[in-house]
Amino acid sequence: MKILIASCLFALTALSSAGCAAPASGEGVASSEDPIATAPLIDERGNGKTFTVEIGTDFRVALGTSDGFQWKVTRTSRSLGYPVPREGTYQPADPSAPPGSGGKQLFMWKTSLPFLQPGAMAHAVTLEYRAVDDDGTTPPAKTFTFELVIKAPTVAPPPPPPITLYAPDDGVTVTAAEGQNVAVRLPQDPATGLTWFVESVDRTLGQPAKTTEPLPPRAAISGGEVAVFSWKTNGPLSKLGSHPVTLKYGSGATAVPVQRFSFTLNIVAASPSGDFACPPAGLAPIHCAAPASSPYCGPDYRGFAIANCAVRYVD
Repeated sequence: MKILIASCLFALTALSSAGCAAPASGEGVASSEDPIATAPLIDERGNGKTFTVEIGTDFRVALGTSDGFQWKVTRTSRSLGYPVPREGTYQPADPSAPPGSGGKQLFMWKTSLPFLQPGAMAHAVTLEYRAVDDDGTTPPAKTFTFELVIKAPTVAPPPPPPITLYAPDDGVTVTAAEGQNVAVRLPQDPATGLTWFVESVDRTLGQPAKTTEPLPPRAAISGGEVAVFSWKTNGPLSKLGSHPVTLKYGSGATAVPVQRFSFTLNIVAASPSGDFACPPAGLAPIHCAAPASSPYCGPDYRGFAIANCAVRYVD
């Protein structure tokens, strides 16, 4: 998860350094309600800010100390509780010096506690900076406050259902959302010396993965099998657009084919769900070739259905 707060972040092992460099032109300063990422770490510039973390994410605050002073947590919510350990972890500038000798003081809150639930509640926390021997009867030298909002974890949507083409689909045009796998399943009989090969496909879509599977019992071809060609519709480079594909059935990749199978694959960007609902389960495939007037053929709805529903379009 991307770190979106702009506070000064540094690794735990770097806490013994002399602090964080000041941000240039205002960059590096945490802003109110900024979400933060895994193992977030804020410093003095987070004072007075509100932060949001996913439940289960440790939240850390690193504050500078000087000779004879230390930070103490004086206020926290009952459900968030105190950091672990409560007094924090000292990173003195001089490793041989006692606590309070100066350096960094790290506080870490766990958000995986069973009674801590995600929600809109902001957990207010206050830390006070006092002399080591301060009895608390005088005002603190400094005060650091922040609020922490715990949110539910982000759940990635499931991938769209794959599209599968069979021998009767020869010549069709199908539309797939980016990230939606496409497969072609064709029977073949290697005993005759004939198998399926890719005859033509553009470089953007690329060559498919090819496997074979046994034919189901009582298949028309005795001892035959199923050739399965599988394409992924996403990758390092965009595959959006139209891709004509032709397969051929013959005795070799360069031999004259005895049969061909072709289709056109249109890959479109996946659409958010919006206010659409999936079409009825029995309405598949959906034919959108002219003069079709199905309400499920509109470009906006079609993009949603391809990305979110168990449906196949045929043009």
